[in-house]
Amino acid sequence: MKHKNTPLMVSNFPEWYPWYKKLGSNITFLVSHIPIWPRRNTLSRSDIKTIKHIIESWDIILGGSYHEVSWIFIDGIVTHAIAYIDRWRCVHAFAHGVTSIGLKRICRTYDSIIILRPYWRSSEQKSEYLKTIISNIGKPYDFFFGLGNNTGESYFCTELINDSFRKTHYDTLLESIKPSIDELDKMLDETFRAHRALSPEEMIYGNFEVIFYSENIKINKDGKYVLKNGKYKDLIDL
Repeated sequence: MKHKNTPLMVSNFPEWYPWYKKLGSNITFLVSHIPIWPRRNTLSRSDIKTIKHIIESWDIILGGSYHEVSWIFIDGIVTHAIAYIDRWRCVHAFAHGVTSIGLKRICRTYDSIIILRPYWRSSEQKSEYLKTIISNIGKPYDFFFGLGNNTGESYFCTELINDSFRKTHYDTLLESIKPSIDELDKMLDETFRAHRALSPEEMIYGNFEVIFYSENIKINKDGKYVLKNGKYKDLIDL
């Protein structure tokens, strides 16, 4: 869901981006944010109250937004990963780059939320992670998902968080970009490799504790987190 203060075009790109990549990135951004369901988000008041009560610095917020076209192309019940910092402040990698966002706005935007908590070894490790996340504010979004020689100059949402953990020697048991498995993967690598990017839902099963999930989510018999009424049925019924 776009907000009134969200720019219509992306202008924050790495210096080396050619014009056609900038154009392609803007087309992707505009198409993915076309509204497909004109309604308010469905996170309950009880969910919001609980989130504000239990959330702690360095927790990870996974949000599921079902209002826009992007939801159709992102596998799973959550579509975005956000790092909670403190005092209702968060940091995330969005189309316009790595920026801060308020917890209140997150609760107004997302239909479902899952909160993960790392298993920290020390307060020093926590502090180093926090510094790493904040130091990336202002960097561009990684529209090509690690294609080429991307050395931390741009990030997509899960990459920002996962790489920040790795830099502070916290093993998430996850790869920001999964290895290619066949020739098709290698062919797509020449143009676009969103299919190999770490998805927000995959973070649920990394080296973290799930401390909260919203009322519209349940755990099925296979131990997977799913929407209670099914992904598409939820969109129609609510």
